[in-house]
Order: sequence, then structure tokens, then C-alpha cells
Amino acid sequence: MAVIEEDDLLRYGLVGCLNEDQRLEVMVATPETLERHEADIAIVSSSVAREHLFACPIIIYGDIAHAATTAGHNDIAGALHRSSLTIAQLHATVHAAAAGLRVNSHANGHAPPVDSREIRLLELIADGCSTREIAEQMSYSERTIKKLITGLEDRLDARSRPQIVAQAIRRGLI
Repeated sequence: MAVIEEDDLLRYGLVGCLNEDQRLEVMVATPETLERHEADIAIVSSSVAREHLFACPIIIYGDIAHAATTAGHNDIAGALHRSSLTIAQLHATVHAAAAGLRVNSHANGHAPPVDSREIRLLELIADGCSTREIAEQMSYSERTIKKLITGLEDRLDARSRPQIVAQAIRRGLI
């Protein structure tokens, strides 16, 4: 995986975050040097994505409204907005893209507002926990957990727990 970002601070921040996941091999590149190295995926700033064509799928990183219009003819595996990015979203997006999925952290124009409690709930649902197990782990009643799950279904346009998980992964929430 390659990171292509003009700003030194942002580039090293991305590399540092990605290196926390020992399953990833991360290199810093420029559009020109990436052609000489084989990368499965590249995280590319929105401005670089506009100016260059990449041989591998890219994850666009920056303050962008519409990834498809920003990246020209590149194969866009994901879009991450700098202002709301978390390490968990970064890792989830990279792994989803490596598995061939497409991730848009701002589907339908914006990311659903999800707080840390709801992220934990999404993770427990993804782990296959029952309502009772989730309630015990989060120290809430089962009734509260059911209401939280219903709220997530509404915001993520899902009809079931598997769809909640799928939408959360597609949007880079987990």
C-alpha cells in the first residue's frame, strides 16, 4: 500500500496510523515513483487524484464532496474526508478496499452522525453478539440496545443486522 500526500505532516500522520496495523506494508510514494513499485492500493490526496492516473485502485483522502468527479478516470476504492477521519475508519477502508469492496464514508452526501457508543454497538453487532450480550458488555438494558439498533437501521438504510454491518463497512464506520 502506498501513501501519496503533498503535505509532510499529513503524509507522516497517515503512514503512522497505517503502520499501527501490522498486516499492512506501507510505503510513501509520489505519483511518479508509484509507477516503478507495485502497490495494491494507494491512499491519494484529492488534488493528486485529479492530476494523475493510477494503475492501482485508490482511496481518496481530503476535503472532497464527490469522489467520482474529483478523481477523473481512476479506480476509486474509497473516499475519506479529512475532517471526520478516525484510525478505525482508515484501517477498515483499507481492508475493505483490499477485499475488493468500494467504500464511501459519505454516502448520500454525508456520513451519518455516529458517536463512540454507536461505533462500539456496530463492532459488537459485527462480532455476532446477541442483544443480551451487547447489553451486558455496554451496561445498558436490552430495550435500550434494541432502540439503538433500530436507530442505526434507520440512519444506515438497513433492514437487518447484517445490512447494518455491511453499510457500516461501506461507509468506513467500522
